[in-house]
Amino acid sequence: MKKRKILIADDDQDLVRLISLELRDCGYEVLTAGSGEDAINKVYDEHPDLVILDYEMPKGDGIYVMTKLRTVLETFTIPIIMLTAYDSKDIRGQAFRLSASYFLSKPFKPSDLLQKVKEVLKGLSSESR
Repeated sequence: MKKRKILIADDDQDLVRLISLELRDCGYEVLTAGSGEDAINKVYDEHPDLVILDYEMPKGDGIYVMTKLRTVLETFTIPIIMLTAYDSKDIRGQAFRLSASYFLSKPFKPSDLLQKVKEVLKGLSSESR
């Protein structure tokens, strides 16, 4: 069975390393991006099964990235978990209008993120049957 591919888009390298280790320990293939522009390019090139996306990043914030991904047929349905320290109603509303699967506020428990990842990917598995 093919490993599920997850892109972590966040400019906090320590956090990216932590999440990457957790996900790899669970058997996922992990890709990383440190800016909005890099995240968009990686999604177009690699077609991950899921994107974990920070809100505040250089070269395009999370809402910008989501908007770009939702306007292209090939990336329209890729699930996105928004992970951010900016938990305002406005940002949360924008993320859900752009079909975010979940919105997690920093700081967060890695176990909570892993649970959300498993829920999203389980939903993908049942859709493809």
